[in-house]
Amino acid sequence: MDEIQKIVFEIADRCGRRRIPVNDMLAAFVAKTVILESPERFQLDRPLQAQDVEELVGLAVERLSKEDDPALETLRMQVAFDAAYVQRQEALEKERAAAKRS
Repeated sequence: MDEIQKIVFEIADRCGRRRIPVNDMLAAFVAKTVILESPERFQLDRPLQAQDVEELVGLAVERLSKEDDPALETLRMQVAFDAAYVQRQEALEKERAAAKRS
């Protein structure tokens, strides 16, 4: 789990240095997409080596750097929707808990 967080942080950090707006959720989503698109390169049944992590981060940053890319915009919209959905679910749970206490 720590390795995943380090990868996400590194992607977001490199994008930040390039002034590309990326949140952790989008960085994680793009990293997952890169892994799933290259199963021969990033095998899920073994730990990632340092060079694998570097390649994964590089590919994710490259993908996030593209301008006017419909696939990237679709990913951004999906992440925005997922984030909004999670926030709404949490708000509803809080409302239900408050109503139950009352």
